[in-house]
Amino acid sequence: MIREYYDVELHVENIGVIVARLYRFHSPLTLSRLVSKLPLSSIMYNAGNKFLYILCDLGIGREGRIPHTKVKEGQLAYWPLRKYIVIALQEMTLTPSCNVLGEIIEGKELLRNIPGSVRVTVRLR
Repeated sequence: MIREYYDVELHVENIGVIVARLYRFHSPLTLSRLVSKLPLSSIMYNAGNKFLYILCDLGIGREGRIPHTKVKEGQLAYWPLRKYIVIALQEMTLTPSCNVLGEIIEGKELLRNIPGSVRVTVRLR
C-alpha cells in the first residue's frame, strides 16, 4: 500500500526532536528515495538563520514538469543542485529549482536554536 505521507523525526543533538510531515504528492520519487535511506545520520548546518540544510545525496534531479523555486517558512525541500535537504526559516527562493517535500509539524520553535552545525539523525516516526 502506498502511503500519502510520512512523518519523520529529526533528532538534533543537544537541541531536541523536530517532526516533519512529508507528502507524496509534492515529489513522489524524491520522497521514495529519501525514505529508502532512513534512518539517515548527517550534519545539519545553519545558513545565516535563513535556512537549515542537511547534506544528503539522493541521486535525483528536478521532479515534475513545472519547476518549484519558492519554499515557505517551515517547509522542507530537496535541492538537487547542492544535494541538500533544506528547511526554510523564512520564505526563500532556491534556484534553479527544488523538490518540495513537506513541512514541520512539531518543534518549529527549536529551529532557531540550531547553531552553525550539529549532528542530526532522521528516522521514520
